Amino acid sequence: MKYASLTIHKLKYKLPTPISIATYTWTHLETILVKLHYDNFVGIGEAAPFAGMTGETYDYVISQLQNFRNCSVNPTAEPEVFYRQLQNNITSRHAAAALDGAYHDLIGKMSNKPVYRLFNDEKHLTPNSLTIPILGLEETKLFVLELHKNHPHVKLIKIKIDNTEINTEIAKAIKEVFVENVSFVIDPNQCFKDSQQAVQVLRDMQKQLRNIIAIEQPVEKHDYQG
Repeated sequence: MKYASLTIHKLKYKLPTPISIATYTWTHLETILVKLHYDNFVGIGEAAPFAGMTGETYDYVISQLQNFRNCSVNPTAEPEVFYRQLQNNITSRHAAAALDGAYHDLIGKMSNKPVYRLFNDEKHLTPNSLTIPILGLEETKLFVLELHKNHPHVKLIKIKIDNTEINTEIAKAIKEVFVENVSFVIDPNQCFKDSQQAVQVLRDMQKQLRNIIAIEQPVEKHDYQG
């Protein structure tokens, strides 16, 4: 019986400019590509671990993927066989997601179908978002103008914020450029000390932006009451 082979590729590249969120600044990005090879087909998946958020380090994810090489993946078998292999051999969520993506990409290519048609003939599109990182007020104004120039039809924007006094000014600057037909997601990345502070700042931003549809991680991840 023939099985798929697994290759793992480590990628690291320097960013043109650093990207900051409330808890971290990136000057380089590291990601992991996994490939499942079967006959002339190659399925591709990706893992982008960030220990600060998920607790999984880059090396841990790599070790999990390397261990999975001992598994015999047969893409012609029922999918449940592969799912059980993941469940029994992988504890890393990043590694499992990368392998799952590579597996379904491989099955789609072997079947000559886009991946969504492996599950359903209906195609549901989720609007992609563009992200505004943490910058100073003047830098944000320039960034937003460039964003509007390159993506005038964007419908969803994620705004990274930190615990500073200029968040409402930044919200106002963004709204002055993206006046209408844009929804916003606010991502504090756990920067607020408690829920009271988060609610106050986010209410002030809502007055400026008006159409906030979601808020991610306002307080520390173990602050269940907040």
